Amino acid sequence: MTRKYALYALAIIFFANFLNYLDRMLISALEKPLIQSLQLTGTEFGLLWTLFTFGYILSAPFVGFFTDRYRRTMILAICIVILSGATMASGLAQTKLTLYVSRFFLGVGEAGCLIIGPTLISDFFLRRFRGRALSIFYLGLPLGGTAAYTLGGLFEKYFSWREAFFYAGIPGILLAVFVAMLREPRRGKGEGQETSQKIRGLKPYMNLLRTKTLMYIIFAEAFAVIIIVPILHFGKGFFEEARGLDPLQASLMLGVIALVAGVLGSLSSGILGDYLSRKMNGAYAFIAGVCYFLGLPFLIGSFFVSANWLFFLMLGVGCFFYFMCMPAVNTQIANVTHPNQRAMAFALAIFALHLFGDMMTPPVFGMISDSLTKKYDPVEVRNVRVVLPEDSLKEGPVRRFQLQYKSYGEEETESSHGEKSAREQWVPLPVLGGDAEFHSKSGWFSTRNAEMRFEVDPVRTTRIRWLQDTGGGPAAHPNQARVRELEAYPPTEGVDPWPVVWTRTSSGSGEEFLADGDLEGAAWESDDGPGEHSAQIVFGFPGNGRRLTFLLFSIFMLVSSVVCFMARRHAGRDAARVMESLTEEEKKSE
Repeated sequence: MTRKYALYALAIIFFANFLNYLDRMLISALEKPLIQSLQLTGTEFGLLWTLFTFGYILSAPFVGFFTDRYRRTMILAICIVILSGATMASGLAQTKLTLYVSRFFLGVGEAGCLIIGPTLISDFFLRRFRGRALSIFYLGLPLGGTAAYTLGGLFEKYFSWREAFFYAGIPGILLAVFVAMLREPRRGKGEGQETSQKIRGLKPYMNLLRTKTLMYIIFAEAFAVIIIVPILHFGKGFFEEARGLDPLQASLMLGVIALVAGVLGSLSSGILGDYLSRKMNGAYAFIAGVCYFLGLPFLIGSFFVSANWLFFLMLGVGCFFYFMCMPAVNTQIANVTHPNQRAMAFALAIFALHLFGDMMTPPVFGMISDSLTKKYDPVEVRNVRVVLPEDSLKEGPVRRFQLQYKSYGEEETESSHGEKSAREQWVPLPVLGGDAEFHSKSGWFSTRNAEMRFEVDPVRTTRIRWLQDTGGGPAAHPNQARVRELEAYPPTEGVDPWPVVWTRTSSGSGEEFLADGDLEGAAWESDDGPGEHSAQIVFGFPGNGRRLTFLLFSIFMLVSSVVCFMARRHAGRDAARVMESLTEEEKKSE
């Protein structure tokens, strides 16, 4: 095969990995609308990653077994079809169960991409170019993640989350045809010593367990994903809550960080690794160990700095170091395993790192995050003040409005199915008295006062909103939620209101927009269409619970660094054993 054909094959396999990560990360980019539409808790949203991982690790040994024996390009094409079909099925999900099943089969399809892709590239390219070739393959993570967050943000804002899944799945069906048509490279070609020996029985696979470099690398990856996966899966929601970003801003910000840090980190890893591998054994494990260590202070620091520009910069630098790790550790795996066992080695790595790393991490992270959020995010509120624009009352009272607050589960409410729910949700503020008339039959207030004060039974929350029903506004603007000031006061008398961030919600969609300046004038008039409209304030310490959970989980990155340095000590010996085995096979064949 010519170098030109090898580069063509690399482009096709890269695009498969690009779609693989796009489809995987799209669900994380759509956290808010999915939670709202299917009424998911943090733990249930985390289970979406777990079910994907379960499909991943359950199918990985079978994919590795068949890949070491049969035509790899055809198996990869089948996996891409499964991946794309599961993505489109996610958009059709009307229940949690359907979404869970779709995520399981997404994992089945993805196992093929990450097991077969590296083995094909390792045989298409010589060993001295392997690091660079694999670094291009692993660009699928930052570029696919960027595409997922961008696509998710745009569809959430302008279309629907269901359409995002459908359009993301279509290209994979066409790509599978091109993958199936790729020529199969000879195994071992990358080492310059092709092998025709077939794997028989399970003993060669058991020998993998005695490859110390492989075992250390696998567990280093497992410890690393304990923090990386929660950042990918819960990061967008954290940025919206803690940084006051709207969904599209959060998506674009994550996309830009993934794009810049991912491209620079992946390519730097391949170039530096190929250079250092000529001067030292275990160069790729060494690079991963250094980068896991250097990325940690930037990651932790980004969670606690106040300035947004500094937050973006520190998170970007931390991500740069972590994106350097993936090509490095996987190139190290390829270098210490026999070409006939390489697919199973990657399958074993995938099985172990996801079983011990991220299979249960997302729901556990979600559970801990929910618990710490309830404890550290909300503050106690006893009084609320609302001021309406003067012209709101010129043509009559303002009718049908409520004051609501975001509940964190202290008050369990009956759901439509008669089950108790402790999810974060909007519930009526328990007003004890105030300057408005309450209508017990409808549960709504009305007022002729431009300024109102409400005493409430103390609640702990981070958000209070003015909610106005269809037609509940002044006669001139019956479908508009208009407020000039909305303030929440702590229990102590005479204390200033909490510092706030204004938001508003458009008609019916539930989509929040950050305010520019105050609420005066037309900027705070809702759409004229029918539906509920609201304006709200955010106060307290939103994001603190999730921030502390990130900090707790990030400690595992130090363990990854240490384990990578341990892997480096054995890399030279394990790589030499592979070359000796290939030499012996070549002599026997002669």
